[in-house]
Amino acid sequence: MTATYEELRRLADEIAAITPSDRKFKVEIDGPEILTTLMSPTTAHGMIVLRLRRQIERQTPEMAALNDTNMENPRVEKLRIPDLMALPEDALDPSSDAVDAELVELVAEVVSKTNPENDYVKELAAYPAMGIPTYLLIDPREGLVTVYSDPVGGSYRASHTYSFGEKVEAGRWTIDTGDFPRYTD
Repeated sequence: MTATYEELRRLADEIAAITPSDRKFKVEIDGPEILTTLMSPTTAHGMIVLRLRRQIERQTPEMAALNDTNMENPRVEKLRIPDLMALPEDALDPSSDAVDAELVELVAEVVSKTNPENDYVKELAAYPAMGIPTYLLIDPREGLVTVYSDPVGGSYRASHTYSFGEKVEAGRWTIDTGDFPRYTD
């Protein structure tokens, strides 16, 4: 028997509520049956998200740059918790449990040291399906940034890869990657 999206959403909320506060698990929904739990990121990961958020807010003060916030598109049965998302601040509904993915202009993920497949495979399929116009994938393992754009169905038609230190065009933003730290062994 397959669970409905609404049932999975309730289960995801219950799992998130009972996780120990020192482990900070996140629960995502990917289609009718899959829940993914993710552990808290490293300091370098957090620094990249912080520096990216500051750049987005400086360039577009009318936009909200939210991190670790639920984003969903029930139409495609997906709930994600991106490292960072940008959308018009006036589109936020504080009474909602999740941001409407169709309002989001950019999602950024910083590749995990321990689970890179999540960002390179699952998220790369989920975000275009959810209607995200620009997906910024930052990989501190390799010192690379890839910008995916022009979503059609479950894939992006365009991608461009840059090295840390370069200025990156991502949607309406120019991202300076010069101060993004690399992971250490």
